[in-house]
Amino acid sequence: MFPLSPSSVIGYSESSHTVQLFWEVIKSFSNEQRLQLLQFVTGTSSIPFGGFRNLYGTNGPQLFTIQKITDYTLLPVSHTCFNRLDLPEYAQYATLHSKLKIAMMNSAGFDIE
Repeated sequence: MFPLSPSSVIGYSESSHTVQLFWEVIKSFSNEQRLQLLQFVTGTSSIPFGGFRNLYGTNGPQLFTIQKITDYTLLPVSHTCFNRLDLPEYAQYATLHSKLKIAMMNSAGFDIE
């Protein structure tokens, strides 16, 4: 895994095409964009002390999770209470890249820093 390890997947496998595309997109992001993604998915732009294995959600320790949704026409959706990203099954890098950036840039919520 690249920057958000440890993490988990639901509905995908670690080796699925969409998950691999996701990590490729994250590798292409600047550090600022990675912090925006962290804010989008977890509600904070700070890496927890001790790393991502120490992420917490509303029910205690909660890994960064990618959950599959099959409607590829939707934008990715985050659930900050659960550190979860609902990621549509995009087939193309460019689609995943652009839709993730749109979702990140157009999200608004509470900042818990």
